[in-house]
Amino acid sequence: TLVEFGDYQCPYCGQYFPTVKQVVAKYGDQIKFQFKNFPLTSIHQNAFAAARAAEAAGLQGKFWEMNEILYSTQSSWSEQTDPTPIFAQYAQQLGLNVDQFKKDSSSSKVNDLINADMAEGTKLKVTGTPAFFINGEKIDVSNSVESFSKAIDAAIAKQAKKSTSSTQQ
Repeated sequence: TLVEFGDYQCPYCGQYFPTVKQVVAKYGDQIKFQFKNFPLTSIHQNAFAAARAAEAAGLQGKFWEMNEILYSTQSSWSEQTDPTPIFAQYAQQLGLNVDQFKKDSSSSKVNDLINADMAEGTKLKVTGTPAFFINGEKIDVSNSVESFSKAIDAAIAKQAKKSTSSTQQ
């Protein structure tokens, strides 16, 4: 399992986004990829609102589509005073029920999901984004498919070794 703790307004997360997408495509069903919200609200005033947009879209089955739009359009909403009208436009583009999306965006259910991700990240000592973990272990990877592949291949080999040794006992 590859987990990313990310912030939609973080420029580094935005730079890593295409690489992560390639890595997920490369490994397909060999790995499970999870995105966890870790908005750095002290420096990114729109990060929490963006996380709410992604989670609200997720309630209508379009989390990954919203995740992609938020990262690929980061420069157009990140400096806005109020990005929520832009997020509503994205919801419309994705064919979501926009009224439901708006309601969900401001719901305690969505806030609770984001706060749970943040609490998990804090427990794992995440201090900045993006932060990556494989099978619960923090990894340091550069922004390249090769760097991720090295870490993932090592984890897959380690997992295979474990399952081989446990079947031999």
